[in-house]
Amino acid sequence: MSLEVWLIRHMSGVIEGPVSKEALCEMIEKDALAPDDEVSSGSYWFSLRERKEVYEQLGVLPMERRTRRDQEPTQEMEKTQSIEAPKIKKWWKKLF
Repeated sequence: MSLEVWLIRHMSGVIEGPVSKEALCEMIEKDALAPDDEVSSGSYWFSLRERKEVYEQLGVLPMERRTRRDQEPTQEMEKTQSIEAPKIKKWWKKLF
């Protein structure tokens, strides 16, 4: 067990911790933290988006979050797109 402790700074500015390195790694592996959250074991903070840095410092890789564009369309997304598309076309025609 490592004696190293870490702090987590959430996007909201809230700082959580100290937590053990093992607990932090588990949180990262379970995707319990946001990509914009930052971690530190001292005065140096780095974002979980910095995958290489996370791996070098902690030995784990954060899950790659899929953006909306990368997601396969669900039935609900298809309904939303088909409903919104005509509104955009009408709005666009009014401009020109």
